[in-house]
Amino acid sequence: MMAGRATDDYTDFALNKADRHRLWLIGEALASAYEGEIAVHTDLAHARNIVANRSAFDAVLNGCSPTLSDLVNPLVITPQGRMLPYTYDFPQEFTLGHISELAQGSIGAITQSAPKLKDLLHSVFEELEGRDDFIDWFAHTRDHARELVDAALV
Repeated sequence: MMAGRATDDYTDFALNKADRHRLWLIGEALASAYEGEIAVHTDLAHARNIVANRSAFDAVLNGCSPTLSDLVNPLVITPQGRMLPYTYDFPQEFTLGHISELAQGSIGAITQSAPKLKDLLHSVFEELEGRDDFIDWFAHTRDHARELVDAALV
């Protein structure tokens, strides 16, 4: 996944749909060939599988989460202490709070940010309905969030 200046400077090197399909097949072949010896993982999933398994996001989608990791995993903490969902360059409009709040035992900002994240995930799942390709879930969700921000829908 590209982040920062790479998204502007190296867009020609981003994986297209065919590349993502090939990468997933290669990952599966390597995982099978080296099973029990090394773990092989690609951050790609088929859109249909993501939609079919949306229950994995029930904690966010239903507005209740027993733990922070149920709400957002991975949680990214920037050098400035901002907590972001999924990727380092996630739009700041989705900031979940500051690490100092967790150190003080408060998750108030996270709780306040959860509805916005919930709306984003609903929108992503709707957008993925009917798609027939492999996606990088974290990058796709980040990019969808950017589109909503750019369209002033957030």
